[in-house]
Amino acid sequence: MIKFTCDGKEYELGFNRKTAEAAQRSGLDTDELATKPLVQVPLLFFWAFQMKHPNIKKSKTEEIYSHIGDKTGLIRALTVDYISTYKDLFEDAEEEDGGENFIQWSSDN
Repeated sequence: MIKFTCDGKEYELGFNRKTAEAAQRSGLDTDELATKPLVQVPLLFFWAFQMKHPNIKKSKTEEIYSHIGDKTGLIRALTVDYISTYKDLFEDAEEEDGGENFIQWSSDN
């Protein structure tokens, strides 16, 4: 979670699965941060607000971004937070509590 204060208001930026999915549906693609930064960086920054500040306008996030220091570090931290939402999609479930809710699968192929 990224935290900062701007104009006396405290902000917390980050992603959960819901906001990451919405960001992806809106066109955010972290693979394109280096090749299409004019599109992707503002999207990443805007969507990072949505978890805790869903009513903020994109124009306000753009204004805030123009005054942010260490933009490279911030984008790196937001990218890591965004990608961490993928964890439960790809990480194997743990067999816990006697395995009652643990699902094993098999394939005939």
